[in-house]
Amino acid sequence: DQLYRHLPVDQPRWTAATEAARISEGMFGQGIAVADANNDGLDDVYVCNIGRNRLWLNCGDGTFLPADPLLPSEDVWTSSALMVDLDLDGNVEIYDANYVSGEDVFTRLCPVGNKARSCSPLVFQPTPDRLWTGDGGQYRRIDMPSMVGNGLGCVAFALQGNRVPSVFVSVDQQANLFGVVVQTADGWTLEDEAIVRGLAYDADGNAQACMGIATADVNDDGALDLYVTNFYLEYNTLYQQTSFGFEDVTAVSGTAAATKPMLGFGTQFIDVQLDGIADLVVLNGHVDDHTHMNVPEAMPPQLFLGRGGGRFDLVDGPQAGDFFASRRLGRALAKLDADGDGDEDLIAQDLENPVAIVENQTPANRIPVRIELVGVDCDRNAFTAIATLESGDYRQTQQLVAGGGYQAANERQLTFAVPRDSGPLTLTIHWPGGGSESYAALHSGSKYIAIQGQGVHAVGTLR
Repeated sequence: DQLYRHLPVDQPRWTAATEAARISEGMFGQGIAVADANNDGLDDVYVCNIGRNRLWLNCGDGTFLPADPLLPSEDVWTSSALMVDLDLDGNVEIYDANYVSGEDVFTRLCPVGNKARSCSPLVFQPTPDRLWTGDGGQYRRIDMPSMVGNGLGCVAFALQGNRVPSVFVSVDQQANLFGVVVQTADGWTLEDEAIVRGLAYDADGNAQACMGIATADVNDDGALDLYVTNFYLEYNTLYQQTSFGFEDVTAVSGTAAATKPMLGFGTQFIDVQLDGIADLVVLNGHVDDHTHMNVPEAMPPQLFLGRGGGRFDLVDGPQAGDFFASRRLGRALAKLDADGDGDEDLIAQDLENPVAIVENQTPANRIPVRIELVGVDCDRNAFTAIATLESGDYRQTQQLVAGGGYQAANERQLTFAVPRDSGPLTLTIHWPGGGSESYAALHSGSKYIAIQGQGVHAVGTLR
């Protein structure tokens, strides 16, 4: 594994820092989670492996130390993970979304015609997911008997009207999982409610080969919706949150036909045009070489522009930029503001090509505001906090979500698109676990840090 340091824009932007940071990962790395695990104000790194997962604690001087004594762990295949406070006690839990197990997982081949190819996960045993809880010190495992599947991606967010986080896990060729916090005789656990919530299957009742996850309120009703990428000849699924759960509304979203001939992995909602409407990016690429059967292996990434109301239009590859015009074996995808201009950019990982920094160079319709949230009474990461920015007729609400993309961690900031004629802005934050605060006299084109109970502070202008 490699660690790169992101430097200010007037210097070389990325420099190798693995050796200097003293992070030594010699295993087969999978996903990653980044958050402040011990509430010391520093982001820590949790690395998912085929083998033992590792929590690296940030020392604050550019180096990291392994937290092996604090986190007992046996060898498993963990695809993705979360670091998020699920029971709202101010301490971070670690959630492992695990894949398959078996003695021949890495040696067994399944012929297709006269060709040896990788096997379906259904020929192996699914590995139960794991949940670790702690008080800032030693972690202990919480049993989750119902959270078992061939897990690949995971996100944690709060349902509309419910401040307690829930965990959605995308599962490969089995029913997806949706873990909600329930109380038990000796504490609490996560219990799967994917079927009753409408998240287990697609609209036809089929289990899909689900991988990447993107979250946004695509129809502007105040509730987060989920977009899940799937296998070749399966459409990617848009689950819209309703008053009774979730509904597969892909058929009217405009994305179904364009995604069926693809095999999707990483995906993110970003506001490409800074118009306040969520747009959608999907990375594609097959897991095997079936070109002898006229099935593509490398596939182009896709950009869908949002029209509002949960409707999207596919942008022709060359029109979207060189990155979208090329065929790739796309996998992990994360979002951040890489160039400090206030809009969101992407980091895309590829099996055959170097990691790509995809800068958003679309002319902005509105002026950005970036908000970083820091919890004090809640945990410092403030995942599932809900922030609303408003001025006059303008109002935009976002939730800070843990996880998403695919085997990736996003920059922990919220981006708002403010109309150019807006006056001073008011920011209202509903913190995890309860309590809200409002701050007045914010201005567009600025970056702010909001600290729970200590006000909002301007920390720079956006270029």
